[in-house]
Amino acid sequence: MPLPTPNRSSGPIRIYGPRELRDEFHMDKKKEEIEPVLAKIEKIYSQVKQDKGRLDSGYCCCVGLLDPTTNIRVNDIIYGDVAAAAASSSPGKGGDSMAQRSLDGLVTFLTCLFPYLPDAEAVAYLDAADVDPLVAALLIINRRGMRDFGHSSATTVAAVETALRCAAIAAHLPFPHLLVLGWKSLSASLDKFASHLSGPFPDCDASNRVTRLIQIPKADLELVDSWVLATSRLKRLVPIGKELPPVRAAMKRMLLATIHGFYLKAMASLPTNQLTQRYHRSLLLGGYCYGPLHPVENIILNTVWHEQTFPSSKGFETFMISTSCLWQVAAQSMYGLISFLCTRYPLLTPDLALQRLLVAGANLTIADPNFFDTPNDEELDWSNSPGIGSGMDTASMQKSAVHEKAARATVPEAYVAAATAAFHPCPPAQQEFLASPGSVRKLKLVSEKLLQAVRDGNQIPGELFHALCMELSGMSYQQREPEPREIGQSFYLLVSGRVARFWRQHDRVRSNVEAALEEFNKTTVGIF
Repeated sequence: MPLPTPNRSSGPIRIYGPRELRDEFHMDKKKEEIEPVLAKIEKIYSQVKQDKGRLDSGYCCCVGLLDPTTNIRVNDIIYGDVAAAAASSSPGKGGDSMAQRSLDGLVTFLTCLFPYLPDAEAVAYLDAADVDPLVAALLIINRRGMRDFGHSSATTVAAVETALRCAAIAAHLPFPHLLVLGWKSLSASLDKFASHLSGPFPDCDASNRVTRLIQIPKADLELVDSWVLATSRLKRLVPIGKELPPVRAAMKRMLLATIHGFYLKAMASLPTNQLTQRYHRSLLLGGYCYGPLHPVENIILNTVWHEQTFPSSKGFETFMISTSCLWQVAAQSMYGLISFLCTRYPLLTPDLALQRLLVAGANLTIADPNFFDTPNDEELDWSNSPGIGSGMDTASMQKSAVHEKAARATVPEAYVAAATAAFHPCPPAQQEFLASPGSVRKLKLVSEKLLQAVRDGNQIPGELFHALCMELSGMSYQQREPEPREIGQSFYLLVSGRVARFWRQHDRVRSNVEAALEEFNKTTVGIF
């Protein structure tokens, strides 16, 4: 349930944080969930018309870029003489069956490919996909609403290659690199033999073709055919009626990673001397990514405004920002965004708000179609988005919740909710800064000056940043610093110890980075 807040405005305010949006990861692998998947794998092995000794040798696991039956046959060909020589040896490591080793490899493949995927959830997706690794991957992509997933991008290619190698290790294949090299050689020609090896009686000509292709080493892994074939298998998959794992925890982390990226970009955009000497504190205490502009611009403007409004009497210079602190302010921004949308639109659940923010790239002006005076008629694309709730599809729930005539709170009220959820020191002050008509007009003008430098990933020139600070100074009302209060000796010693530990780590990291840069500069002299 939403938490009550003392900073109430005239409208209903809903505040959400980690206690209200608890993770719902499915972590425990239960015997009754694993056994059906193992049974499916064992059934596949029983139907593969292959020499039993070679099947039990430990090389014919069902990890690969095609359906599990074809993967078994292709892996047998990849290992060739090695598998034949091992056919008489004891199967499995430590007595594990080939089905168990294949399941370990398949689970590892998926958990390497997708962040925030527990083993138990990987098993559930494999069960739904009839233990087809790439079909399971497509189910995860669709379930999480990962519409920006680059199926054949360089990042995905590298991730799949790593996942194949890790899967081979998990399946206890003695030569994991052979599996990767074999599938690399075959990856560009999968459509030429896949259908001929997937049936109960494989085509000998197709097997010979695979053998010839493997003998031609290929440096790069190609995934176009793999995903096309997997998509066609997904369409033929018979629905099993089983509920897939919840997606809230994954969506939270995907959104958090997006916001964290905005903070890295904002830090790169701020002038170095200004960030290290003055604005590092306000970035962590009030540089939230919500506001009427692009998230990166919001971070910069909120940071500058916070420093001017809540200045510290004791400044210090630092060359390092703690990673945990940066993730913390990113999380505060995330809960601020969710609370903003849920306060603004009572029909939006936190899960629907998470989903909307993911599709909108954490940009409030896109996530809220009625953010400005002129409503945005462009509805977000909800294709391939995970279904949340019941009774209505995702698109219908999202559209009805934020419809122009739907009940909603005002933007200023929503800003109070966002600032309260983000632990801002003075939500009404931030509400005035971000929501008053005069401020919005000025911020849009400031955005036009910032836009080119920030969006291009360049550092804001010193003179432009100075002009920005002067512009925002007219929108800031300096607050008095809280009176110092007496603390106990034990707490003082605790804080002093942590401060000393931070500076030791700070100096150590700085010296290591400077040494690494100096060494790098020596090795690159004359290259450019």
